[in-house]
Amino acid sequence: MTESLIKVAACVYGLLGLLTLPTVFFFWMYMGPLNQSNIVFILIPLANSILCFLISYLTWSFNRWGAYLALAYNVCWIASFTVSAIVGRLAEKNFPEMTTPVIAFLLIVIAVFGGLTWLFLLPTVTASMTNNRKTSVIG
Repeated sequence: MTESLIKVAACVYGLLGLLTLPTVFFFWMYMGPLNQSNIVFILIPLANSILCFLISYLTWSFNRWGAYLALAYNVCWIASFTVSAIVGRLAEKNFPEMTTPVIAFLLIVIAVFGGLTWLFLLPTVTASMTNNRKTSVIG
C-alpha cells in the first residue's frame, strides 16, 4: 500500500511538471525574442517543471532524496501561498476581493501540498524510501 501511494505521489509531481510546461511555451511565443526583462517569465516555470520531473523520477525510484526534495518543494509552495495571501490582505488598501473560487483554489492547493507533505513524513514511507531499492522494469 505504501509503495502504491509513493507511485501516485510521483505521478502527481509528473503531472505538475507537465502542467507548467505550457506556460513556458506561452510566454516564449507571446513575448517574442528573449531579453533580460522577460527571461524570468520563462526560466521560473521551466525550473519548476524540471524540479517536478526530478521529484517525480526520484520518488518513482524510491530514492530518499526524492522525499527530501518533495518536502522542501511542498513547504515552499504552502509558505508562498500563505504569506502572499496574508501580506496581500494586510499591505494593500485596494486589494482585490477574495472571492469564493479564489479561496477554494487556495484551499485545494494547500490541501494537496499539505497531504503530500504528510505522506512523505509518514514513518512507513520514509522507511521504504531507500537508495538501494531495485526498480528495474525489465526484471
